[in-house]
Amino acid sequence: MASAALIISHAGSGSIFEALHAGKPLIVTPNPLLMDNHQAELGDHLAAMQAVVCATPDKLLAAISSLDTSALKPLPATTGYGIVDRIDDFMGRASVSKKQ
Repeated sequence: MASAALIISHAGSGSIFEALHAGKPLIVTPNPLLMDNHQAELGDHLAAMQAVVCATPDKLLAAISSLDTSALKPLPATTGYGIVDRIDDFMGRASVSKKQ
């Protein structure tokens, strides 16, 4: 992955975030056979943020041919505490990030 100029992957969250963390341009292809297609939802959401290109298998060649890597934007860096804070709030506990 470190030497890749472009990564093409299924749209699983682990694969997506590993590639984005590596700072590589990414084209994702959701598996259309999944129930409640969470891969399509994640791929479409990140494509709307311009972090990835999301293409169905039949549109993959066109996505590669028309890829403009300068249009892709990195995901904002976060501490990861956002979800932890929400869970803590829901559970009625003091948030981890607010203790620091």
